[in-house]
Amino acid sequence: MTVLKKILDQRIGDIAARDSRKADVLIKYGIDFYCNGKQTLSQAIQSKGLISDQITEQLALYNDADILPSRNMAYWNIGFLCEFVVQTHHNYVKNTATMLKEYGEIAVKNHHKNHPELQGIHEMLKFVLDEMHVHMEKEETEIFPAMKKLWNMYVHPEKINLKDSSAKKILNGFVDLEKEHAAVWKQIETIKRMTHGYSAPNDACVTYQIYITKLKEFEDDLMNHVHIENNILFPKVLALASKF
Repeated sequence: MTVLKKILDQRIGDIAARDSRKADVLIKYGIDFYCNGKQTLSQAIQSKGLISDQITEQLALYNDADILPSRNMAYWNIGFLCEFVVQTHHNYVKNTATMLKEYGEIAVKNHHKNHPELQGIHEMLKFVLDEMHVHMEKEETEIFPAMKKLWNMYVHPEKINLKDSSAKKILNGFVDLEKEHAAVWKQIETIKRMTHGYSAPNDACVTYQIYITKLKEFEDDLMNHVHIENNILFPKVLALASKF
């Protein structure tokens, strides 16, 4: 099997998880590895009508072995990944939510006559933020603690409690978490289309321009957030849960 053929048969979520440089290549071609990471590269290319040679040749430029283990999330343990998601991505959403809503309200108030789409964007953003609040709360109070407990059971097998339901709780919750990721991402894609790829109109005031910039920043963070959970953390936990 040639190197390029081997790449085509790999799942795009796995490609992105092993090397962030390859993730950048996928992003460049609009390939969704964050919510649709279980697709093979071949399937993703076909679904978007892309030219496979261009993409595979660019991906082949990067060697996974060049990535230091300390910078490769595939080497991070489950407990650390949970903490990283909370401290980096959950806290970003919590710290940004109020500001985004305020910028949206100002943009609607000052520009709704010439840009009536702003009201719809604002409502969708509020929906996304509210859904993420519930989602993150569930992860922080139920799912992540269960994941950490599972990891500790693996590290300290002498302390295993055969009646512990952590593995079952995690497995039952995964499907819902991935569905919630997909539902939120669908709204973000709609916002992106309605803002013409996060492009502020010529008559936008400074606040409106900042709002558009912050929406793009929010999408970028959410992309990484979902990618880490769907393609790195969840598969690690599923593999570990199968041992119990």
